[in-house]
Amino acid sequence: MEHSPVFSGNEQQNHANRTDATQLLDARFRQLDIQSENPCKKSKGVKKYFGRDDVDSVYIHFRDYFAASAKNPFLTGTSVLILMAVQLIEMSSEPKSEKSLTIDPCIAHFLQFLQGEKNASVHTVTNYLNDINQFIQLIWGDELQPPYRWKDADRFSARKFLVEFQKLEMEPATTRRKLSALRSFYKFLVREEYVPNNPFSGLLLPKKGSYLPAVLSAGEVDQLLAAPREMGKAEKKKTIFDEYIPVRDTAILEVLYSTGMRVGELVSLTEDRIEILSGVVRVHGKGNKERLCPLGRPAETALQNALSMRAEVWNSLGIPGDRRNVIFLNKHGGKITARSIERMMKKYVVYCGLKPTVSPHTLRHSFATHMLDNGADLRSVQELLGHSSLSTTQIYTHVSIEKLKRVYETAHPRA
Repeated sequence: MEHSPVFSGNEQQNHANRTDATQLLDARFRQLDIQSENPCKKSKGVKKYFGRDDVDSVYIHFRDYFAASAKNPFLTGTSVLILMAVQLIEMSSEPKSEKSLTIDPCIAHFLQFLQGEKNASVHTVTNYLNDINQFIQLIWGDELQPPYRWKDADRFSARKFLVEFQKLEMEPATTRRKLSALRSFYKFLVREEYVPNNPFSGLLLPKKGSYLPAVLSAGEVDQLLAAPREMGKAEKKKTIFDEYIPVRDTAILEVLYSTGMRVGELVSLTEDRIEILSGVVRVHGKGNKERLCPLGRPAETALQNALSMRAEVWNSLGIPGDRRNVIFLNKHGGKITARSIERMMKKYVVYCGLKPTVSPHTLRHSFATHMLDNGADLRSVQELLGHSSLSTTQIYTHVSIEKLKRVYETAHPRA
């Protein structure tokens, strides 16, 4: 089977550009022409039932689902076909690494621009390199080696890049981001006089899709936050780390919901940013911006319990530990990753019987919606979430309005 160039992605890029992976998986379903009444076998099945944003998590979700319940309706032979589709993407041709991409002087200069002038995060830089690499693969393929002929790309090349993702039925937001990345790259090349014009400058971006973020009810949040303790009671504890797991996981979920921070912001927390006595956390967010997030009392208690157990875990592992920079530990005594938190949460989601699409970011959505439902003003919620634009926060008002409409339809005699 011939692989389309846009299926390229090494582990780092695939992790950084997660939305692509789910949509590419959907496209691979269509290429395999898998048809069945089982919704998991259809192209939209992954997003509808699992909603995962990267290939690895889809795979892990299946594995966890299999282990969680013998009555799982997806425990059929057809699931093997889905796993095969996942593996097809994982085994697709290896792209050029970040190091090999930066052999090209234009890309190397652009990378310096992002890191120096724009102060872009590692995640942002990786996304840019991923998008540029996909453009290279589509226009020139693997045959051409750096330095690339950037002057040769014209409006037809830019249009071809857009059409390729439209064929794959990618979300408009993803396509817009990719085109914006290439437009910014070529704008830089024009500024530095590497190329005479920007082929992406006149290209119309697809319209943004409108959607309402999925949120949990207050009762579902309570159920999820209690899951680590409940599961911990039922499991046998063999080591200190086994005892630490439910304490750590409770603290992670409590802090995510209490502050509304992103999972990436959580894993980058350091001890000097946590002020337990005043109940405040200084969060280092997108664009290297810092904001203050209050900690609720349950989150304070859970966080104190997790912090107090770190020394025991490090002693049991026979390592000194990094008290200043490591808040939540993995099994090796190091810092837990965002991917590990996603996997951990999936276990509790299955245990609680919640929708499989629930992720750490769902707690962020729920935090904002519950704040607005209980009278918080939009400007305050914007500050707590770290949104640079109020329009980004306004999506949560729509969720609250939907709730009001349901109440109205239920209560009003002439609704």
